[in-house]
Amino acid sequence: MAGGSLIKTVRVERSFSAWDLCLSLVLKNNLPLSGNWTLVEHLEHANTERTLEDHEIVMKVYKSWGGNSGNKLCLVNDEKKWQFLEHPEIFFSEKLLDRVRGASRDQIEEVLTQEYFSDKAPPIEGYLHFKDLKHSWTRKYFLLRSSGLYYSTKTKSKAPQDLTCLTTLQDVSIYFC
Repeated sequence: MAGGSLIKTVRVERSFSAWDLCLSLVLKNNLPLSGNWTLVEHLEHANTERTLEDHEIVMKVYKSWGGNSGNKLCLVNDEKKWQFLEHPEIFFSEKLLDRVRGASRDQIEEVLTQEYFSDKAPPIEGYLHFKDLKHSWTRKYFLLRSSGLYYSTKTKSKAPQDLTCLTTLQDVSIYFC
């Protein structure tokens, strides 16, 4: 558990979702009930972490780690858990912000639905630190498109000739924080 750094080994039913495990741990440890509890997956080999979605099956996540990975799950009371749904406009790109300036809450929700919950990839782009083949970290401008994840070989260029495909989006898990 974050903050308290208490380590617990618990039995997890095969069908437990992340929320089921959160609730079980909260009740077992007499913690205050709240919808903000979440599980954070710490991936040791990638030196990163991500928040599990409430519906994710915990055993499926655990089995994806492989043996002796050093990975762990932490119970965290995350006050920002619902921020994307409560204030979606803070996640909009500049292009989307221009479309919703002065719009009503209903219009903003309509744009959110069209742009982020359709069949196409959401318009996500920005700088990321990328570990290259020489094992050094470099800052690159990335774009997420329906066909894959690309980075620009020139500063912020979106021109096709300046983009390099890092990966296609078939059977790939991408964690966006």
